[in-house]
Amino acid sequence: MLSVIVDAHSDQQALPALLLALTPAAMDGVVRDVVIAAPAASPMIEAVCEETGAEAVFGDLGAAAKAARHERVLVLPAGLRLKDGWIAILKDHLARGGQDAVLAGEEGGGLFSALRPAPFGVLTERSRLAGLAHSELKALRKGLRRPLARLG
Repeated sequence: MLSVIVDAHSDQQALPALLLALTPAAMDGVVRDVVIAAPAASPMIEAVCEETGAEAVFGDLGAAAKAARHERVLVLPAGLRLKDGWIAILKDHLARGGQDAVLAGEEGGGLFSALRPAPFGVLTERSRLAGLAHSELKALRKGLRRPLARLG
């Protein structure tokens, strides 16, 4: 039903945990392919791709979008922790037309967690990612049609 693009430019260490959380969605048929946008090849990226079947693209989000197989994409930062029940929420949203949306992530713990912006992923069309650099996920969110659905 959709491709997932994972932005691993700033947090490659969290990548295995996110890909593990995506596994049930892949088994359920919601996620059809995963593309990892990374700054350069590394042994960790290569191992993760070999273990999960994800494809690595060494470049920005726009380059990763070109490698995605589906027009609907879910763009996630590698450090995002998905909330319980996210798959059912996403499936329901897609069944109702799947307009552009923000997928809320879990809040991190710690004393200052309330001061940090809430983590998020973006569900949109692959064509919206053309020319988008890896650090522009917030700009993508701001540029989407309004009102923007919030999932989770």
